[in-house]
Amino acid sequence: MKIVGYFEYEGVVEDTPTNLWERFHDCSGIPEEDFFDYYKGKDTGYAIRISKLHVFDDAFDVKNLEKFRAPQSFQYVSEDFLKD
Repeated sequence: MKIVGYFEYEGVVEDTPTNLWERFHDCSGIPEEDFFDYYKGKDTGYAIRISKLHVFDDAFDVKNLEKFRAPQSFQYVSEDFLKD
């Protein structure tokens, strides 16, 4: 329930789950078994390329942000969002 940082998006990679694992397993943050369980029965998968990661010194408690709504998977916010 805290926002710990944000990243800058570089693009999306579409490939087979096997190729995605071979290319990105070292930075995926997920165990191999969980990765392939997620893509079980799928021919295509997607990976989000991150160009820059920004981690806040102090995480933001979402309960203290009036305008915050929990996203389905992600939410774009402007730099001004956290200044209000």
